[in-house]
This record gives sequence, structure tokens and C-alpha cells, in this order.
Amino acid sequence: MSTSPWSIDLRPSTLLYGTNLKCYVALAVIAFTIWWFQGDGAVPVDVPYFKAGKTRWMFQADELVRESYEKKFKDRVYKIKATEGVQVLIPPKMVAEIKGLPEETLSATEAVREALMSKYTNFCAGSHSDLLTLLVRTKLGQNLARLAPVLREELEYITSKELPECDDWTSVKVQPFALRTVARLSGRAFVGPEICRREEWMDVSINYAVHVFVAVVKLQFFPAWMRPAAKYLVKELGQIKKDVSTAREMVEPMILSRIKAIEEKGEKPDDFAQWLLDGLPEHEKGDIQTQTELQLILSAASIHTTNNLLTDCVLDLAAHPDMQDMLRDEVVEILNEEGGWDRKETISRLKKMDSFIKETQRLAGNVTSFIRKVCNPITLSDGTYLPVGTNLLAPLAGVSHDPRFLGMMEEVPQPGKAASTSSERDAAQPSKPIDTSPVDTPSPTDYITSAASYSEYDSESVSGSTISETPSIFDAPSVASSSSDLSSYLSISKHVEFELESERTPIVTTFDKSRSAPLSEYSSPSDESNDNSEKPMPTDAFDGLRYYKLRRRSQYDANRWQFTSLSDSNMNFGGGKHACPGRFFAGCEIKTILAFFLSRYELRLVPGDERPKSMTIMMTRSPNPEGMVQFRKLHV
Repeated sequence: MSTSPWSIDLRPSTLLYGTNLKCYVALAVIAFTIWWFQGDGAVPVDVPYFKAGKTRWMFQADELVRESYEKKFKDRVYKIKATEGVQVLIPPKMVAEIKGLPEETLSATEAVREALMSKYTNFCAGSHSDLLTLLVRTKLGQNLARLAPVLREELEYITSKELPECDDWTSVKVQPFALRTVARLSGRAFVGPEICRREEWMDVSINYAVHVFVAVVKLQFFPAWMRPAAKYLVKELGQIKKDVSTAREMVEPMILSRIKAIEEKGEKPDDFAQWLLDGLPEHEKGDIQTQTELQLILSAASIHTTNNLLTDCVLDLAAHPDMQDMLRDEVVEILNEEGGWDRKETISRLKKMDSFIKETQRLAGNVTSFIRKVCNPITLSDGTYLPVGTNLLAPLAGVSHDPRFLGMMEEVPQPGKAASTSSERDAAQPSKPIDTSPVDTPSPTDYITSAASYSEYDSESVSGSTISETPSIFDAPSVASSSSDLSSYLSISKHVEFELESERTPIVTTFDKSRSAPLSEYSSPSDESNDNSEKPMPTDAFDGLRYYKLRRRSQYDANRWQFTSLSDSNMNFGGGKHACPGRFFAGCEIKTILAFFLSRYELRLVPGDERPKSMTIMMTRSPNPEGMVQFRKLHV
């Protein structure tokens, strides 16, 4: 197995025992025994239960989520008992109902805090969360065109240093090389050239996230009441503190020199570190600890997720030579135009590549998504009651294979209702919500916490491309809520209402089943002009042009199927106002790297090998760190 310090080793022996098996085996046996027999301690929710052994949940969670969705529950709410405890899984139509609920009723922040055990790992942006998200969405997301040439320059540097010459077919371990590449490019955008090329920064920006992840996995083997004592047995918690200290030693002189340069010369670099410095209040501009921790959180949130997808894209390119030819033609055509990399719309015009990346993500992406914790009681339109403390997830591993959500099923007319035209569908979409409730009146930064706000019919321009969140076919159901703080109405679409009962607290949210649209309306409508050859392949097959074909069907679909688009069934980047604001940067980064490879190299699998399979640990899926691909320079 790889000994590279930047290769994430997901082998059970490493995760459970660390690298010193003798020192940890006894502890692991005790922890495993406690974990195996501990009760779930979960809030009771009256929904069907999908049973499976704990060891299967540890290493086959993706298969179990898909099996539970496809064979048993699909459009029903159900629960599982995974390694993270009891989780309630909700189908897309229920996501449509609840995604716009206020944070004090349904909290993403609290759910993530618990999942990452922030109490022990200190992995949390705290009061700076809004600022961090604001900067990622605005300063980073809206300056991609300016960053693209800089990223390309950094890519050329690291490739010249770390990729072999490849004059003939040369085997390369994809994951370690891709990880260093993504870390270097992200570092250039986040901390600038002063730090990003230092090996110490490469090491800490990568391993900080690994230490947090392994610490969380180990802590999950202990019941909650044991963790205050068990934390002293998890060495990764100590390593996290060392990571912060090491990073601070590099960040501090950089920040102090920048403050001095601003005071003396008015000079400001153009990177995230400077944007963060400018965005902090005056009394915090000299707070090196805060800026260090935020930089590490930003790196942890971006590097590994981007690397996983990039690695899977390279593996899929090697496994599908025909896609290489098509994507290479697209890259060459666009980059050969005047301006090439420097044109702001270059990246957004790579539509076939965009489709290819999205298809790779569909098949190798997240196991679950839409992580939420119920903070005030909710009653769904099907009568399901979700008490306070319920942990929610969406079964993405199942939904991503459902043909109803992949443009493969025609609209089914309802009794007394003719199939609608494209213009009629557009007119029927929910309007942008206006929140007039004191309980959930967003501040300006609240609206920046995702790349799309509550409405799924918004669109925005990012570096010359229009990015939209897919319209939800479900009309938003009515919501009855009670609180002494509520004095007005919140419109989620056309008809969502909060009814005031001044004596009742906490808020109780109830959805009216009669107001939910039929499931068949979630299917993508047919287009009479479609050629059968443009129809996507079956959902289990890899179709790199799947979303490219769907985008060509109609104007309605043109922005609906982009890599960065969101919908109730496409939640690899989350959903609602908490959707990942960094997805535009990730898309730019991956396209830049793939375009660079395709314009210079041919790729193939090692002769006789199949595409390396992904690995699953708990609810995390990642590419095999040992997966090999062969590169060869293009001979023009």
C-alpha cells in the first residue's frame, strides 16, 4: 500500500487502530464491544425500519442505502441504524417540503456540528460562518475568470515537478497525485504564492481534514456519555491541535506583512487570505488564530471532496477512451479561440466536460445528503411526525439511480389535466419566496449562505455562465406554524402560510398532503423534437454525455442539468440555503485540470485491469488510493 503522507488510507486497520497496531488493538477491541452492544439512544420516530448488520453499515453503506431505497421504501420516509446512530431518510418529495424551513425548526448547522463532533474536534467556523460563506460565494465564486489563468500557471508548475515525463505509457497513482494537485491549486487561491508551494503547508492543509475524519470515526465507537473521557484515547485530537499550531507559524508572518504593506503602500494581494483580512472587523484583523483556523476549515471543506471527484473523473476518462476524444475536441476548439484560457466564458463553454463531471459525480458521489436536525416538531404531508432531535438524511445513493430524476420518464397526465407545455410548466413554477416572519428574517449574509436561495427557480451568473437551481415540480405545501414571535406570513411558493397562535411554543410545522403535487410531476417532461439518439443511457450505465443531451432538449432544460445545478433529487452539493457555495470554484478547478490533461496526454487503464472500485467507510465514499492510470504525451 502507498506510504505517501498525502494518500488517505481508508483501510480498516488504519482507521480503527492507527499506524501502531500493538498500541491500539486492545483499545479497539474494547471500543468495538461497547459500540456493538450500545443502545441507539435515538428519538423514536414512527416510520419503517430498514435492518442491516452494523459491520455492513461500516463498509457497505452505499449498497445498503441504494437497496433500501430501490427495493423497499423509495417515496416513503424510513429509518436506518448506521454507525452514526439512527437516521431518518427522506425522499426527494419530502425534501421539497422542508428545505425552506427556518434554521430554528430544521438545522443544518447543528446537524453538521454533531456529525463532525465539533465539541471535540473544534471543526467549526463559529461566529465567522456567515463571513466565510459570503466570501466563498462572492469573492471566490465571482472571480473565477480572473483565477483561471493563475490556477493554470500553478498546474503547469506542479505537473512539471511531480508528473513523470510520460513519453511512453507511464503508470501513475491517480489519487495521491490528484490530491497534491488540488491542494496546490486551492492553496494558490486561498493563501497565495507565499505559502502554497511550501511542503509544510501542503502537509497540514491535507492532513488536517484526515485527522478530523479519523477522530470522528474513532469517537463514534464510544457512546456519547463516554466521549468526554474517551477523547483522551483518540490521538488524532492532539494531532488536530498540532496542525493548527503548524499552520499558524506560516500564516502569522504572512498576515503581519500584509497588514504592514497595506499601511505603508496600500498594496493588497488578490487571494482569499486578503479577502478574509479585509472582511474581518478591525479588532479581529490581528487575530491570527481565527484566520488560521478558518483557512484550515476552508481547505478541509474543499480539497478532499474536490480531489475525490477529480480522481474519479480521471479513472472514468481512462476507462472510456471514446470520451477522451470527444472532450479533447471540445477543449482544443474552445482553447484555440482568441483569448483561450483568459476569456471569462472559456470554462463555462465546456458543456460536454460539464456533463462528464456530473455523470461521474452521480455514480461515485455522496452516499447521503441533506443532513439536518429537527429542532422543532414537524409533521410531513404524509402524516409522518418528526419530533425534536430527529436526524435527517436524503438517500442519495438510491436517488441518483432513479430514472424519474434523470430525464428518462415522460410526464404522465393527471386525471382531468392535460400534459403541460414547456411554457405552461415555466409559468407554473413557484415564485421566489419572501420571508416576512421575524423568526426567520434573513440578514444579508444569510442570503449568501448558498449559491442559490430558498427558491429553486433562481439563476445567477458566475464568471459568464448562468447557473441555476433546478425548478422543483412539487408545489410547496402549506405550513401551519405557531409561535408568539410570528406576526406575518412566510410565502415559500404561492400558498405557504404560518398561522399565529400566540400561546403556543415551540414552533410546530405541519404539511398538508392535499397541497403536494403528484410524484409523476417530478418526472422530466418529454420534448417532441427529441431524437431518440439523444436519449440518455440506462441509469446503471456510465453516459458521459447524459446531461449534455438533456440540456439540449429545450430552453427549460438548458440550465437545469449543469454540474453546479441543484434540485430536490440532485443534492451532492446539499440543498436549500445551505447548499455548498464553493461548488463553482470546485467545478472551475476540476475543468481546468481535466482540460490541461486532455490537451497534453492520452490516458488508459493499466492493460488487463478494470476501473478501480471506490471504497466506502461509514457514509463516506472515496476512490481507491492505489488506483493506477497510464499517461502518455500526445504526439502532435
